[in-house]
Amino acid sequence: MGFRAALAVLALAAVPAVTEAAIILVPKDQPTIQAAIDAAQAGDTIVVSKGKYDEDVVVAGRTDLTIQGLGKVTLRPVTIGMRIDGSARITVAGFSVTGGETGFLVVGSQDVTIGRFSVRSVTEDGIEAMGSSGVHLADGKISGCGSDGISFADSDPGTPVTSSDITNVKIKDCVNDGIDVLGSDIVVSRCSVADARDDGFESDDRGAGPVRFENCKVKDAGSDGFNLGAPASTAFQCSSTASDDDGFDVEGAGSRVESCTSKKSKSNGFQMEVDGATLLACQAIGSARNGYDLTSVTNSRLENCTAKTSREDGFYLDVNSSLNTLVGNSASKSREFDLDDESAGDNTFQSNTFKTSDPN
Repeated sequence: MGFRAALAVLALAAVPAVTEAAIILVPKDQPTIQAAIDAAQAGDTIVVSKGKYDEDVVVAGRTDLTIQGLGKVTLRPVTIGMRIDGSARITVAGFSVTGGETGFLVVGSQDVTIGRFSVRSVTEDGIEAMGSSGVHLADGKISGCGSDGISFADSDPGTPVTSSDITNVKIKDCVNDGIDVLGSDIVVSRCSVADARDDGFESDDRGAGPVRFENCKVKDAGSDGFNLGAPASTAFQCSSTASDDDGFDVEGAGSRVESCTSKKSKSNGFQMEVDGATLLACQAIGSARNGYDLTSVTNSRLENCTAKTSREDGFYLDVNSSLNTLVGNSASKSREFDLDDESAGDNTFQSNTFKTSDPN
């Protein structure tokens, strides 16, 4: 062998071999899901055959791992169905969790996707995440939770979740909130909540925002349909029906509610106690109190909003509401007044249609 050829052979020998990603089958290759995770390397895929698995699965300190349920795969844990802790780029799909405390828990992790899932009959949260970023939840069902359906950092002290989203998840019969998020850059879309005994959807006022709810709906919430507490919260094309308190409670500074509907709320359709908010093209129908209740609201704008058949006032402004602009709004069939303005008179009204107003 010539000198140059020998050098070439040595150079190739010095290059580390590329390890091919493996597919690990459960129970064929490994008897349990946990055993498969323990044996897996970065880039591997674990495929779990249909069946019931009495396991509390832990994914800790792992990267680039896919865990796929094939057929109907059910975890029956003692405490947590699957805990993902200190890991990155983890994808989980096709799992059901029945019983235990929490279905899925994500802690201190990045880029975690949980899809095509179901959780039922847990004593605490259906899914909980804290201190994580890039958490993606999609195409799931959650029912029968002892606390929140989905909680992003709701527990005290609550380490926020960032840059995450929840898409197409149906939640019903939770003791606390349907979806409660604390953090920033969070989008919740095409989700539905029924029979939550507290708020349907909440952006926690301890969070930095923004939080966006779009095309979401809630029915029969035990408190507010939507509680927008975080700054710069947005609700777009959302609906609340028959909430025990307000349909939409807008508290976060700079929040925006657009093309949303509150029907048959047992308090106000839209309750506002905020600075710098915008309500655009919203509808309040059959509110037990006021269609729109502005309490200590400043620098806010209501435009092209309607109130129908409010049992008290269509639009109500208290004495501490100031520097607000109401443009193109209308109210009809209010039991008391279409407009009850008790403010000091420094609000702006333009092109509104109010057939009755409080003479005071």
